[in-house]
Amino acid sequence: MVFSSTVFLFLFLPAALFTYYAVNFLAPSLKNLTLVLFSILFYAWGAPNFLMIFLINITIDYFLTILMDKAKGRNAKKIYLIASIIINLGILIYFKYTNYFEAEFNWILSIMGMKTIVWTKIILPIGISFFVFHKISYVVDIYREREKPFYNIIDYTLYLMFFAQLIAGPIVRFHEIAHQIKERLHTSDLFLEGIWRFSIGLGKKVIIANTIGAMVDAIFSFSSSDMSMSIAWIGMLTYALQIYFDFSGYSDMAIGIGKMFGFNLPENFNRPYVSKSITEFWRRWHMSLSRFFKDYLYIPLGGNRCSKIRNYLNLIIVFTLTGFWHGANTTFLIWGIYYGILIVIEKAWLLKKLENFHPIISNLITFFFVLIGWAIFRSENMEQAISFIGNAFSFNSKSLSLLYYAGMNNKIIFITIVAILLSFINFKFIYKISEKFKFAYVTKGSMAIIILVYSYITLSSGSFNPFIYFRF
Repeated sequence: MVFSSTVFLFLFLPAALFTYYAVNFLAPSLKNLTLVLFSILFYAWGAPNFLMIFLINITIDYFLTILMDKAKGRNAKKIYLIASIIINLGILIYFKYTNYFEAEFNWILSIMGMKTIVWTKIILPIGISFFVFHKISYVVDIYREREKPFYNIIDYTLYLMFFAQLIAGPIVRFHEIAHQIKERLHTSDLFLEGIWRFSIGLGKKVIIANTIGAMVDAIFSFSSSDMSMSIAWIGMLTYALQIYFDFSGYSDMAIGIGKMFGFNLPENFNRPYVSKSITEFWRRWHMSLSRFFKDYLYIPLGGNRCSKIRNYLNLIIVFTLTGFWHGANTTFLIWGIYYGILIVIEKAWLLKKLENFHPIISNLITFFFVLIGWAIFRSENMEQAISFIGNAFSFNSKSLSLLYYAGMNNKIIFITIVAILLSFINFKFIYKISEKFKFAYVTKGSMAIIILVYSYITLSSGSFNPFIYFRF
Protein backbone atom coordinates (compact mmCIF):
# COMPACT_ATOMS: atom_id res chain seq x y z
CA MET A 1 0.00 0.00 0.00
CA VAL A 2 1.35 3.40 -0.92
CA PHE A 3 0.27 6.87 0.17
CA SER A 4 -0.78 7.91 -3.33
CA SER A 5 -3.19 5.02 -3.84
CA THR A 6 -6.97 5.35 -3.62
CA VAL A 7 -7.10 2.50 -1.08
CA PHE A 8 -4.83 4.42 1.27
CA LEU A 9 -6.46 7.81 0.68
CA PHE A 10 -10.09 6.78 1.00
CA LEU A 11 -9.98 3.65 3.16
CA PHE A 12 -6.87 3.04 5.23
CA LEU A 13 -5.99 6.59 6.35
CA PRO A 14 -9.57 7.64 7.29
CA ALA A 15 -10.06 4.34 9.17
CA ALA A 16 -6.74 4.74 11.00
CA LEU A 17 -7.47 8.35 11.99
CA PHE A 18 -11.03 7.63 13.14
CA THR A 19 -10.02 4.57 15.18
CA TYR A 20 -6.95 6.26 16.66
CA TYR A 21 -8.82 9.33 17.89
CA ALA A 22 -11.72 7.23 19.17
CA VAL A 23 -9.30 5.09 21.18
CA ASN A 24 -7.39 8.19 22.32
CA PHE A 25 -10.66 9.58 23.68
CA LEU A 26 -11.94 6.37 25.30
CA ALA A 27 -8.69 4.63 26.37
CA PRO A 28 -5.59 6.81 25.77
CA SER A 29 -3.23 4.09 27.03
CA LEU A 30 -4.14 1.99 23.96
CA LYS A 31 -3.42 4.62 21.30
CA ASN A 32 0.10 3.30 20.57
CA LEU A 33 -1.22 -0.25 20.26
CA THR A 34 -3.79 1.05 17.78
CA LEU A 35 -1.07 2.62 15.64
CA VAL A 36 1.03 -0.55 15.82
CA LEU A 37 -1.88 -2.69 14.60
CA PHE A 38 -2.62 -0.35 11.71
CA SER A 39 1.11 -0.24 10.86
CA ILE A 40 1.25 -4.04 10.75
CA LEU A 41 -1.81 -4.05 8.51
CA PHE A 42 -0.21 -1.39 6.30
CA TYR A 43 2.93 -3.47 5.79
CA ALA A 44 1.07 -6.77 5.44
CA TRP A 45 -1.07 -5.25 2.68
CA GLY A 46 1.91 -4.97 0.35
CA ALA A 47 4.45 -7.47 1.69
CA PRO A 48 2.76 -10.14 3.85
CA ASN A 49 5.51 -12.70 3.19
CA PHE A 50 8.08 -10.57 5.00
CA LEU A 51 5.98 -9.39 7.92
CA MET A 52 6.99 -12.31 10.17
CA ILE A 53 10.70 -11.60 9.50
CA PHE A 54 10.20 -8.02 10.67
CA LEU A 55 8.28 -9.05 13.79
CA ILE A 56 10.78 -11.76 14.80
CA ASN A 57 13.67 -9.35 14.27
CA ILE A 58 11.91 -6.73 16.38
CA THR A 59 11.44 -9.25 19.21
CA ILE A 60 15.11 -10.33 19.16
CA ASP A 61 16.39 -6.76 19.24
CA TYR A 62 13.90 -5.82 21.94
CA PHE A 63 15.40 -8.37 24.33
CA LEU A 64 18.98 -7.55 23.29
CA THR A 65 18.53 -3.89 24.16
CA ILE A 66 16.84 -4.72 27.48
CA LEU A 67 19.77 -6.99 28.36
CA MET A 68 22.21 -4.27 27.28
CA ASP A 69 20.50 -1.74 29.52
CA LYS A 70 20.71 -4.09 32.51
CA ALA A 71 24.29 -5.21 31.85
CA LYS A 72 27.00 -4.06 34.24
CA GLY A 73 30.01 -2.37 32.74
CA ARG A 74 30.77 -0.84 29.37
CA ASN A 75 32.33 -3.97 27.89
CA ALA A 76 29.29 -6.09 28.72
CA LYS A 77 27.01 -3.51 27.09
CA LYS A 78 29.25 -3.40 24.03
CA ILE A 79 28.76 -7.15 23.47
CA TYR A 80 24.99 -6.65 23.11
CA LEU A 81 25.56 -3.58 20.92
CA ILE A 82 27.83 -5.48 18.56
CA ALA A 83 25.46 -8.47 18.48
CA SER A 84 22.52 -6.23 17.53
CA ILE A 85 24.47 -4.39 14.82
CA ILE A 86 25.80 -7.65 13.34
CA ILE A 87 22.31 -9.17 13.24
CA ASN A 88 20.77 -6.12 11.61
CA LEU A 89 23.51 -5.46 9.10
CA GLY A 90 23.55 -9.18 8.36
CA ILE A 91 19.84 -9.07 7.52
CA LEU A 92 20.34 -6.00 5.33
CA ILE A 93 23.32 -7.49 3.49
CA TYR A 94 21.59 -10.83 2.96
CA PHE A 95 18.38 -9.46 1.51
CA LYS A 96 19.76 -6.44 -0.31
CA TYR A 97 23.21 -7.46 -1.56
CA THR A 98 23.35 -11.26 -1.92
CA ASN A 99 22.15 -11.17 -5.55
CA TYR A 100 24.66 -8.43 -6.36
CA PHE A 101 27.63 -10.20 -4.80
CA GLU A 102 26.64 -13.45 -6.51
CA ALA A 103 26.48 -11.74 -9.91
CA GLU A 104 29.86 -10.04 -9.40
CA PHE A 105 31.47 -13.26 -8.17
CA ASN A 106 30.09 -15.18 -11.16
CA TRP A 107 31.46 -12.48 -13.47
CA ILE A 108 34.92 -13.02 -11.99
CA LEU A 109 34.56 -16.80 -12.33
CA SER A 110 33.50 -16.46 -15.97
CA ILE A 111 36.54 -14.31 -16.74
CA MET A 112 38.75 -16.99 -15.19
CA GLY A 113 37.00 -19.65 -17.27
CA MET A 114 35.55 -21.35 -14.21
CA LYS A 115 32.04 -22.70 -13.65
CA THR A 116 29.65 -20.18 -12.17
CA ILE A 117 27.57 -20.85 -9.07
CA VAL A 118 23.78 -20.94 -8.97
CA TRP A 119 21.99 -19.20 -6.10
CA THR A 120 18.29 -18.77 -5.50
CA LYS A 121 17.40 -15.13 -6.17
CA ILE A 122 16.59 -13.18 -3.01
CA ILE A 123 13.53 -10.92 -3.02
CA LEU A 124 14.12 -7.55 -1.38
CA PRO A 125 11.64 -6.79 1.44
CA ILE A 126 10.18 -3.34 0.97
CA GLY A 127 11.51 -0.78 3.44
CA ILE A 128 14.30 -3.03 4.76
CA SER A 129 16.98 -0.30 4.58
CA PHE A 130 14.97 2.20 6.61
CA PHE A 131 13.85 -0.48 9.08
CA VAL A 132 17.45 -1.57 9.78
CA PHE A 133 18.71 2.00 10.15
CA HIS A 134 16.01 2.75 12.71
CA LYS A 135 17.04 -0.32 14.69
CA ILE A 136 20.70 0.71 14.61
CA SER A 137 19.78 4.21 15.79
CA TYR A 138 17.78 2.70 18.65
CA VAL A 139 20.50 0.39 19.96
CA VAL A 140 23.34 2.93 19.53
CA ASP A 141 21.41 5.73 21.27
CA ILE A 142 20.72 3.40 24.19
CA TYR A 143 24.37 2.31 24.33
CA ARG A 144 25.45 5.96 24.35
CA GLU A 145 22.85 6.56 27.10
CA ARG A 146 21.13 9.29 25.12
CA GLU A 147 17.83 7.56 25.86
CA LYS A 148 16.51 4.71 27.97
CA PRO A 149 15.12 1.67 26.13
CA PHE A 150 11.40 1.04 25.84
CA TYR A 151 10.47 -1.74 28.23
CA ASN A 152 7.03 -1.72 26.63
CA ILE A 153 7.42 -3.69 23.39
CA ILE A 154 4.43 -1.86 21.88
CA ASP A 155 6.26 1.47 22.17
CA TYR A 156 9.38 -0.09 20.69
CA THR A 157 7.45 -1.59 17.77
CA LEU A 158 5.74 1.75 17.10
CA TYR A 159 9.11 3.47 16.72
CA LEU A 160 10.21 0.87 14.17
CA MET A 161 6.97 0.27 12.28
CA PHE A 162 4.98 3.51 12.35
CA PHE A 163 3.49 3.36 8.87
CA ALA A 164 4.13 7.03 8.12
CA GLN A 165 7.90 6.47 7.88
CA LEU A 166 8.23 2.68 7.65
CA ILE A 167 8.73 2.27 3.89
CA ALA A 168 10.88 5.23 2.81
CA GLY A 169 11.61 7.40 5.82
CA PRO A 170 12.40 10.02 6.89
CA ILE A 171 15.03 8.19 8.94
CA VAL A 172 14.11 9.19 12.49
CA ARG A 173 16.93 8.88 14.99
CA PHE A 174 15.64 7.38 18.22
CA HIS A 175 16.58 10.33 20.43
CA GLU A 176 14.58 12.63 18.14
CA ILE A 177 11.27 10.90 18.74
CA ALA A 178 11.54 8.84 21.95
CA HIS A 179 9.61 11.37 24.03
CA GLN A 180 6.89 11.65 21.36
CA ILE A 181 6.27 7.91 21.50
CA LYS A 182 5.53 8.21 25.22
CA GLU A 183 3.71 11.53 25.22
CA ARG A 184 2.52 13.79 22.43
CA LEU A 185 -0.03 16.52 21.96
CA HIS A 186 -2.95 16.42 19.55
CA THR A 187 -4.09 19.86 18.45
CA SER A 188 -6.32 21.08 15.65
CA ASP A 189 -3.50 23.32 14.38
CA LEU A 190 -1.11 20.38 14.12
CA PHE A 191 -3.76 18.21 12.46
CA LEU A 192 -4.59 20.87 9.87
CA GLU A 193 -0.89 21.45 9.24
CA GLY A 194 -0.63 17.70 8.64
CA ILE A 195 -3.38 17.80 6.02
CA TRP A 196 -1.60 20.72 4.33
CA ARG A 197 1.77 18.92 4.21
CA PHE A 198 0.14 15.72 3.01
CA SER A 199 -1.65 17.52 0.17
CA ILE A 200 1.58 19.23 -0.89
CA GLY A 201 3.37 15.89 -0.97
CA LEU A 202 0.58 14.20 -2.90
CA GLY A 203 0.63 17.00 -5.46
CA LYS A 204 4.40 16.76 -5.84
CA LYS A 205 4.16 13.03 -6.50
CA VAL A 206 1.02 12.71 -8.59
CA ILE A 207 0.94 15.99 -10.52
CA ILE A 208 4.66 16.62 -11.06
CA ALA A 209 6.81 13.49 -10.56
CA ASN A 210 4.48 11.04 -12.28
CA THR A 211 3.86 13.36 -15.22
CA ILE A 212 7.56 14.00 -15.84
CA GLY A 213 8.56 10.43 -15.02
CA ALA A 214 6.89 8.88 -18.05
CA MET A 215 9.10 10.93 -20.38
CA VAL A 216 12.21 10.32 -18.27
CA ASP A 217 11.75 6.55 -18.58
CA ALA A 218 11.43 6.86 -22.35
CA ILE A 219 14.55 9.04 -22.68
CA PHE A 220 16.69 6.65 -20.65
CA SER A 221 15.47 3.78 -22.80
CA PHE A 222 16.78 5.41 -26.01
CA SER A 223 19.75 3.74 -27.66
CA SER A 224 23.05 5.62 -27.72
CA SER A 225 22.74 6.10 -31.49
CA ASP A 226 19.39 7.88 -31.07
CA MET A 227 20.60 10.12 -28.24
CA SER A 228 21.66 13.69 -28.91
CA MET A 229 23.44 16.17 -26.66
CA SER A 230 20.30 18.20 -26.02
CA ILE A 231 18.11 15.15 -25.33
CA ALA A 232 20.69 13.82 -22.85
CA TRP A 233 20.67 17.09 -20.90
CA ILE A 234 16.87 17.24 -20.99
CA GLY A 235 16.85 13.68 -19.66
CA MET A 236 19.16 14.56 -16.77
CA LEU A 237 17.21 17.72 -15.94
CA THR A 238 13.83 16.05 -15.98
CA TYR A 239 15.10 13.11 -13.91
CA ALA A 240 16.53 15.56 -11.37
CA LEU A 241 13.06 17.09 -11.11
CA GLN A 242 11.31 13.72 -11.03
CA ILE A 243 13.37 12.22 -8.21
CA TYR A 244 13.23 15.41 -6.15
CA PHE A 245 9.46 15.83 -6.36
CA ASP A 246 8.91 12.09 -5.99
CA PHE A 247 11.02 11.65 -2.86
CA SER A 248 10.35 15.04 -1.24
CA GLY A 249 6.68 14.43 -2.01
CA TYR A 250 6.79 11.15 -0.10
CA SER A 251 8.60 12.87 2.78
CA ASP A 252 6.00 15.66 2.89
CA MET A 253 3.23 13.06 3.00
CA ALA A 254 4.99 11.13 5.77
CA ILE A 255 5.54 14.30 7.80
CA GLY A 256 1.92 15.30 7.22
CA ILE A 257 0.61 11.91 8.38
CA GLY A 258 2.85 12.14 11.42
CA LYS A 259 1.36 15.50 12.37
CA MET A 260 -2.16 14.10 12.03
CA PHE A 261 -1.25 11.57 14.73
CA GLY A 262 0.60 14.08 16.92
CA PHE A 263 4.18 13.39 15.77
CA ASN A 264 6.73 15.89 14.51
CA LEU A 265 8.94 13.93 12.13
CA PRO A 266 12.21 15.55 10.98
CA GLU A 267 12.41 17.46 7.73
CA ASN A 268 14.07 15.61 4.87
CA PHE A 269 14.54 18.25 2.13
CA ASN A 270 15.29 21.94 2.04
CA ARG A 271 15.27 23.10 -1.59
CA PRO A 272 18.50 21.23 -2.50
CA TYR A 273 18.82 22.60 -6.02
CA VAL A 274 19.52 26.12 -4.77
CA SER A 275 22.79 24.85 -3.22
CA LYS A 276 25.97 26.73 -4.01
CA SER A 277 28.26 23.78 -3.32
CA ILE A 278 28.08 20.00 -3.19
CA THR A 279 28.63 20.22 0.57
CA GLU A 280 25.54 22.41 0.87
CA PHE A 281 23.61 20.10 -1.44
CA TRP A 282 24.08 17.21 0.99
CA ARG A 283 22.93 19.42 3.84
CA ARG A 284 19.70 19.95 1.95
CA TRP A 285 19.13 16.59 0.17
CA HIS A 286 17.80 13.56 2.11
CA MET A 287 18.82 15.31 5.30
CA SER A 288 17.72 12.47 7.60
CA LEU A 289 20.11 10.07 5.82
CA SER A 290 22.96 12.58 6.05
CA ARG A 291 22.31 13.07 9.77
CA PHE A 292 22.24 9.30 10.30
CA PHE A 293 25.59 8.71 8.59
CA LYS A 294 27.10 11.69 10.41
CA ASP A 295 25.97 10.47 13.86
CA TYR A 296 26.55 6.74 13.47
CA LEU A 297 29.45 6.48 11.02
CA TYR A 298 31.30 9.73 10.25
CA ILE A 299 31.78 10.84 13.87
CA PRO A 300 32.73 7.33 15.15
CA LEU A 301 35.32 7.16 12.34
CA GLY A 302 36.86 10.34 13.71
CA GLY A 303 34.91 12.93 11.72
CA ASN A 304 37.05 16.02 11.21
CA ARG A 305 38.80 15.61 14.58
CA CYS A 306 41.80 14.03 12.90
CA SER A 307 44.39 14.70 10.20
CA LYS A 308 43.24 16.05 6.86
CA ILE A 309 44.12 12.82 5.06
CA ARG A 310 42.14 10.77 7.57
CA ASN A 311 39.23 13.21 7.35
CA TYR A 312 39.19 12.91 3.56
CA LEU A 313 39.27 9.11 3.87
CA ASN A 314 36.35 9.26 6.32
CA LEU A 315 34.34 11.29 3.82
CA ILE A 316 35.10 8.87 0.98
CA ILE A 317 34.01 5.93 3.17
CA VAL A 318 30.79 7.64 4.25
CA PHE A 319 29.73 8.64 0.76
CA THR A 320 30.71 5.29 -0.73
CA LEU A 321 28.45 3.56 1.79
CA THR A 322 25.78 6.22 1.23
CA GLY A 323 25.76 5.35 -2.45
CA PHE A 324 25.80 1.59 -1.89
CA TRP A 325 22.98 1.93 0.68
CA HIS A 326 20.74 3.06 -2.17
CA GLY A 327 20.92 -0.26 -3.94
CA ALA A 328 22.88 -3.32 -4.99
CA ASN A 329 24.19 -1.91 -8.23
CA THR A 330 27.60 -0.66 -9.30
CA THR A 331 26.00 2.60 -10.45
CA PHE A 332 24.98 3.44 -6.87
CA LEU A 333 28.47 2.57 -5.61
CA ILE A 334 30.11 4.81 -8.21
CA TRP A 335 27.54 7.54 -7.51
CA GLY A 336 28.55 7.52 -3.84
CA ILE A 337 32.28 7.56 -4.65
CA TYR A 338 31.64 10.39 -7.13
CA TYR A 339 30.13 12.55 -4.38
CA GLY A 340 32.82 11.55 -1.89
CA ILE A 341 35.52 12.76 -4.30
CA LEU A 342 33.63 16.02 -4.99
CA ILE A 343 33.24 16.69 -1.26
CA VAL A 344 36.96 16.06 -0.67
CA ILE A 345 37.90 18.38 -3.55
CA GLU A 346 35.64 21.07 -2.08
CA LYS A 347 37.12 20.71 1.39
CA ALA A 348 40.66 20.74 0.00
CA TRP A 349 40.38 23.98 -1.98
CA LEU A 350 37.28 24.40 -4.18
CA LEU A 351 34.83 25.52 -1.47
CA LYS A 352 36.69 28.78 -0.88
CA LYS A 353 36.81 29.37 -4.65
CA LEU A 354 33.04 28.86 -4.97
CA GLU A 355 32.43 31.36 -2.17
CA ASN A 356 34.18 34.02 -4.25
CA PHE A 357 31.89 33.47 -7.23
CA HIS A 358 28.55 35.13 -7.70
CA PRO A 359 25.87 32.97 -5.98
CA ILE A 360 24.16 32.23 -9.31
CA ILE A 361 27.45 31.00 -10.82
CA SER A 362 28.15 28.79 -7.79
CA ASN A 363 24.61 27.44 -7.99
CA LEU A 364 24.92 26.61 -11.70
CA ILE A 365 28.29 24.88 -11.20
CA THR A 366 26.86 22.81 -8.35
CA PHE A 367 23.72 21.92 -10.29
CA PHE A 368 25.86 20.84 -13.25
CA PHE A 369 27.69 18.25 -11.12
CA VAL A 370 24.41 17.16 -9.49
CA LEU A 371 22.94 16.46 -12.95
CA ILE A 372 25.96 14.33 -13.90
CA GLY A 373 25.44 12.42 -10.67
CA TRP A 374 21.79 11.78 -11.48
CA ALA A 375 22.77 10.35 -14.87
CA ILE A 376 24.89 7.75 -13.05
CA PHE A 377 22.18 7.13 -10.45
CA ARG A 378 19.39 6.61 -13.00
CA SER A 379 21.31 4.38 -15.40
CA GLU A 380 20.80 0.60 -15.28
CA ASN A 381 24.54 -0.04 -15.43
CA MET A 382 27.80 1.84 -15.82
CA GLU A 383 27.92 1.15 -19.55
CA GLN A 384 24.67 3.06 -19.99
CA ALA A 385 25.84 5.81 -17.61
CA ILE A 386 29.09 6.36 -19.53
CA SER A 387 27.22 6.34 -22.85
CA PHE A 388 24.59 8.76 -21.57
CA ILE A 389 27.13 11.21 -20.14
CA GLY A 390 29.23 10.86 -23.27
CA ASN A 391 26.25 11.89 -25.39
CA ALA A 392 25.74 14.91 -23.12
CA PHE A 393 29.16 16.17 -24.22
CA SER A 394 29.06 14.91 -27.81
CA PHE A 395 27.93 18.21 -29.38
CA ASN A 396 25.61 16.06 -31.46
CA SER A 397 22.94 18.29 -32.99
CA LYS A 398 20.33 15.67 -33.82
CA SER A 399 16.70 16.75 -33.97
CA LEU A 400 14.66 17.02 -30.77
CA SER A 401 11.73 15.41 -32.54
CA LEU A 402 12.52 12.11 -30.80
CA LEU A 403 11.26 13.72 -27.58
CA TYR A 404 7.73 13.60 -28.94
CA TYR A 405 8.07 9.84 -29.25
CA ALA A 406 9.07 9.91 -25.59
CA GLY A 407 5.72 11.48 -24.78
CA MET A 408 6.65 15.15 -24.66
CA ASN A 409 3.61 17.38 -25.01
CA ASN A 410 2.44 20.79 -23.86
CA LYS A 411 1.33 19.44 -20.47
CA ILE A 412 4.76 17.94 -19.73
CA ILE A 413 6.50 21.13 -20.87
CA PHE A 414 4.26 23.21 -18.59
CA ILE A 415 4.71 20.87 -15.60
CA THR A 416 8.50 20.87 -16.16
CA ILE A 417 8.59 24.69 -16.13
CA VAL A 418 6.49 24.75 -12.95
CA ALA A 419 8.79 22.15 -11.34
CA ILE A 420 11.87 24.24 -12.19
CA LEU A 421 10.28 27.35 -10.67
CA LEU A 422 9.25 25.48 -7.52
CA SER A 423 12.76 24.02 -7.20
CA PHE A 424 14.65 27.30 -7.45
CA ILE A 425 12.28 30.04 -6.29
CA ASN A 426 11.18 30.46 -2.70
CA PHE A 427 7.41 31.04 -2.70
CA LYS A 428 7.11 31.27 1.10
CA PHE A 429 6.62 35.01 0.78
CA ILE A 430 3.07 34.31 -0.44
CA TYR A 431 2.26 32.49 2.79
CA LYS A 432 3.91 35.24 4.85
CA ILE A 433 1.67 37.79 3.17
CA SER A 434 -1.39 35.67 3.92
CA GLU A 435 -0.26 35.38 7.55
CA LYS A 436 0.16 39.13 7.77
CA PHE A 437 -3.38 39.71 6.59
CA LYS A 438 -4.76 36.87 8.77
CA PHE A 439 -6.02 34.62 6.00
CA ALA A 440 -3.32 31.92 6.14
CA TYR A 441 -5.81 29.17 6.96
CA VAL A 442 -8.01 30.17 4.05
CA THR A 443 -5.03 30.24 1.68
CA LYS A 444 -3.65 26.88 2.79
CA GLY A 445 -7.06 25.26 3.03
CA SER A 446 -8.09 26.36 -0.45
CA MET A 447 -4.80 25.25 -1.99
CA ALA A 448 -4.97 21.89 -0.17
CA ILE A 449 -8.47 21.20 -1.49
CA ILE A 450 -7.47 22.13 -5.06
CA ILE A 451 -4.35 19.92 -4.92
CA LEU A 452 -6.22 16.96 -3.39
CA VAL A 453 -9.05 17.14 -5.93
CA TYR A 454 -6.72 17.48 -8.92
CA SER A 455 -4.48 14.69 -7.59
CA TYR A 456 -7.48 12.40 -7.22
CA ILE A 457 -8.58 13.17 -10.78
CA THR A 458 -5.06 12.37 -11.99
CA LEU A 459 -4.97 9.13 -10.02
CA SER A 460 -8.37 8.13 -11.39
CA SER A 461 -7.02 8.47 -14.91
CA GLY A 462 -4.60 5.67 -14.16
CA SER A 463 -1.35 7.68 -14.23
CA PHE A 464 0.17 6.00 -11.18
CA ASN A 465 3.58 4.55 -10.43
CA PRO A 466 5.28 3.71 -7.11
CA PHE A 467 7.68 6.00 -5.31
CA ILE A 468 11.28 5.78 -6.57
CA TYR A 469 12.74 5.30 -3.08
CA PHE A 470 10.60 2.21 -2.48
CA ARG A 471 13.42 0.41 -4.33
CA PHE A 472 15.84 1.23 -1.53
